[in-house]
Amino acid sequence: MQPTISVEEFQRFQCQLLDVREAQIQATDARLRAEARVKQLEAQVGELQTALTTAQASTQHSRVEQLIRDNALLLEKLQATESGFQLQSSTLREECTRLTAELDRLNSLLSRPRHDKMVQTMSLVSTNAQIQTDDPETPTSPFVPADSSAVLETIQDVEDHMESLIAFIKRNLEGKLTDLERRLEVELNAFRSRILERSVAENKLIAELKESRRCTQQARDLEQEARNQLAAVKNRSEKLTRELRRQLARVIRGTGDSERASLRKTSIYSSSSSLSSATNIPGNGTTTSGSLMNGDVCGATLRPPVDETSGGLFLSQSDIPAGFFPVADFKALVDRLSEVQEENCSLRRHVQRLDGELTAKTRALQVEIRNHLVSSHFGDTSDPISSGTSNENSSIISGPHARNVNGLFNPISSMFSSILKNHPVPTTLSSANLETVNRLKRMCENLLTENMRLSAELEGSRKSST
Repeated sequence: MQPTISVEEFQRFQCQLLDVREAQIQATDARLRAEARVKQLEAQVGELQTALTTAQASTQHSRVEQLIRDNALLLEKLQATESGFQLQSSTLREECTRLTAELDRLNSLLSRPRHDKMVQTMSLVSTNAQIQTDDPETPTSPFVPADSSAVLETIQDVEDHMESLIAFIKRNLEGKLTDLERRLEVELNAFRSRILERSVAENKLIAELKESRRCTQQARDLEQEARNQLAAVKNRSEKLTRELRRQLARVIRGTGDSERASLRKTSIYSSSSSLSSATNIPGNGTTTSGSLMNGDVCGATLRPPVDETSGGLFLSQSDIPAGFFPVADFKALVDRLSEVQEENCSLRRHVQRLDGELTAKTRALQVEIRNHLVSSHFGDTSDPISSGTSNENSSIISGPHARNVNGLFNPISSMFSSILKNHPVPTTLSSANLETVNRLKRMCENLLTENMRLSAELEGSRKSST
């Protein structure tokens, strides 16, 4: 006998089918929402790609960190969405499992034979047969609805469709989430590589900056050293110039004194000769005047004229005619003349010594300046001397070269002019003294010319170094 389904069971099956269809509709809506969310996430990923492209030209770590945080938030949102989908899928799976269990139970109920009902039916049939013998035989087979198998097939189809739909949605979501995670991971790796490259470039620039600062410090040290050397050379030049100025003033002063002494000596010679011819002193007087005229130029002490111890003629002041020198004055003049001759010889030797010292100092100064220029020019070609000379020796080299040279040697020219004004050279100089003075002038002119040439070389080296 086939099992029968009551109307209540059929209605319950219809309600379950409606519930399953409603769950299918909800799952479809959830799938549509998930697809919309995926599209939104794809749009956000596109915006993130645009933002990342814009951020490639920037080196701000805060912006990169903000993008990383945004990516983390998006990942959290994706994970939350995935967990929601998984929750919905698990809920649908539980519902389908429940429905499957219910269907299995119903199938078991349908397939199980109902002996009680059949016994009751048979007893009723026998009773009716005994009571009503004329009635036709009552069929013993129970009523089986014709559409029960169709309902079961429909429920099975719905269940299969729901499972396939859930599996399809899950596969799509997992694929899209995996794709998004892969893209985000690739972009994050690209950002990390760019940040690493920029960090390396920044470290390289910092190292170059430190190296340039070190080179700048070395250049400043070399500049300071060159300034100190130039200051020392300047001080030595000034000291040498002052020493030469003092020596030249002493030489000119001594030359003037010697010339004045020679003039006095000439007047004494003329006076003594006139006195000798006027008094007609024989013997000793002639010897004295001869000794005066033939005295040694180099400072030998002249013998005094006739005095009281020589046995000569003593002349009193009353015996000397008016207009002539007294004897005491004549003796003083002769003594002074000998002293002047000695001073003249010592001055000549001093002038010769000063001439040698001036030449030696000039040569030493030239050699020192040349050595300093050569060492400064070839010592460090990367460190120009002009930075030191332009600041430390601004009083010597500033502006045009002619103005620098004039500013350097105007004090020397004014010194020579003041010396020549205060100590004029007499017009009656001897040839030896005149030659000495001319030689000194030539030496001073040569020294000035050499200094001007050295200053020009220094200016040229400064311009070439700049």
